[in-house]
Amino acid sequence: RNRTLFDIGLRSHDDVLAVIIPRGSALPASGRVLLTSSRPRQPALELELLCGLRYAAAGNFALGRGSGELREPAAARGLP
Repeated sequence: RNRTLFDIGLRSHDDVLAVIIPRGSALPASGRVLLTSSRPRQPALELELLCGLRYAAAGNFALGRGSGELREPAAARGLP
């Protein structure tokens, strides 16, 4: 079976790779993550998908970026 060679995840607000699909996962693979706001009353979200083996997001390869407005009313910092 084919397996992922790298961790795949999102850049977090503190510039860390938040792993969604760990290295060695069988392909095809899927993952889920619960995101929380990093600022009070955050109205929008920016995502960067990365792959790599390093803890620091800056040391990994960017696969893509996305952004969007939140559908739910903005919550206090740290709430999903």
